Amino acid sequence: MKIEKSRSAALDAVRIFAAFWVLGAHWLTCPGCFYGFNEVPTMDWVSPIFYNFFEWGFLGVDIFFILSGSLIAKSAMDNKWSNFTRQRFIRLFPAYFLIGLLSLFLYPIATNSTLTVGKIFSLSGLQFWVGGPPVIGVGWTLRVEIAFYFLVAIALFIYNRKRNFGSIELRNFLNIWLILHILFISIGFEPFNKLFIADYAPYFILGATLSLVKTRSDFFANIFTISVSMALTLKFVFHRVAAYPLLQYKFVSTVLLVIFMSGIIIHSNQLVERSRTNFITKSIQTISLMTYPIYLIHLEVGLTFVYLYLTLGLLPQFAFLAALLTILVISYAVVRFYEPFCKKVFKKYVLSKN
Repeated sequence: MKIEKSRSAALDAVRIFAAFWVLGAHWLTCPGCFYGFNEVPTMDWVSPIFYNFFEWGFLGVDIFFILSGSLIAKSAMDNKWSNFTRQRFIRLFPAYFLIGLLSLFLYPIATNSTLTVGKIFSLSGLQFWVGGPPVIGVGWTLRVEIAFYFLVAIALFIYNRKRNFGSIELRNFLNIWLILHILFISIGFEPFNKLFIADYAPYFILGATLSLVKTRSDFFANIFTISVSMALTLKFVFHRVAAYPLLQYKFVSTVLLVIFMSGIIIHSNQLVERSRTNFITKSIQTISLMTYPIYLIHLEVGLTFVYLYLTLGLLPQFAFLAALLTILVISYAVVRFYEPFCKKVFKKYVLSKN
């Protein structure tokens, strides 16, 4: 597992928070997540304070998308399209495939579901585009992320032919994407809406544009893209919040969330943070890397472990705690051993032949 020499502790912390916010929302406030389970745990032990907090956990996905816009934009700067594509593939697919396998074999133990050809096919991830049952329910966000990566890769490919992909090229790409997004949304042309990620595009555009802001002059140089993408982001986040009738202070919460995320990204740009060798810093960076497998594994596999621990006689609160510790151990093993192994294999058997 490689720890980067320069990272933003603020962004790492927000990323960790978002991952566990989503996890808590699915585990503690989503009865439908246990649909089909042979045994459903009681939730009367959950404090109303925690329940009310995790009711908003679905917004962790929105945080991930805004963060992704910033982080991917930074990784694309001064990068080649081929290298960028390889980096994204290695980061996404091995963990998705492994956790998909775990889901295929573990999830039927706790539910009435059966193993089907369609679910086996979904290990490839192609069902996001051609249809079919998902092997990982929360994997729908990968389709959105991959569409974003695809657009960035196209931009890199176009610019790499003539010049390096720097801040000016990134700004031009984001402005073009924002204009096309507004155009195709207004005319409702579905094929292009899928390519340009429809409602979620402003999240990535906002995060990516904010990654360019280090000074006041940078902010005003990007004020158009920031203003429009933030307005569209606020609109869609509020639309998602409004779908939950029992949630209070919807508009204020939406505005605070987007402004907070924008401030965190700009703040991280202004700091030059070097990783240290102390235990706390390394732990934060490691857990931040673990958020991707945690996110993938927490639903089908994680809730299956809850069921298994319940059948062993543990009280619900201890079954959830034991399941949480289990998925943390698995996620650590993924980033510590499995992903580095996949990188070595990919480099040896794929890149060496090119």
